Amino acid sequence: MPKKFIFILVVILAILILGWFVFLAFFQKEVKLKPIVLPPIFSVVGEITEITGNSVKVKALKIQNSFSEDKEFLVLVASPVRGDASNGASSTVFSKMEIPQTISQEDVSKPILAQKSSFSDLKIKDNVAVESEVNLRDVSQFTAKSMQVLSIKLPSE
Repeated sequence: MPKKFIFILVVILAILILGWFVFLAFFQKEVKLKPIVLPPIFSVVGEITEITGNSVKVKALKIQNSFSEDKEFLVLVASPVRGDASNGASSTVFSKMEIPQTISQEDVSKPILAQKSSFSDLKIKDNVAVESEVNLRDVSQFTAKSMQVLSIKLPSE
């Protein structure tokens, strides 16, 4: 009798488990996942790796930006002299910001001001912040709206 009882119990459990899977398969609502829409990126921070003509190559590390991998951009510079800034487009604005390595208690509330700069002041290995009017997420080349060289000012300077 105990073997027959165990057999019946196993059959009942198997039917219940099978019924549960059938229930889940037919009556559960299908979950539709919405695609993740990433916000646009209009600026990038990176290091200048090459300077040619009216463009620079900037290597942007993923850790400093909102990218899934390191990216290299060919950044074009618009200049009204060459006619790049015609049709209402403005020329690329250049500046340099020297950030103190240490900031004293008195200087904490003082703003760090940017100085005017130009394309000819750029050097390979400069760290720059580049602003664009297009979403940089899916492009590798763009025209810069502004480019700011970021440097650390050492105490002896």
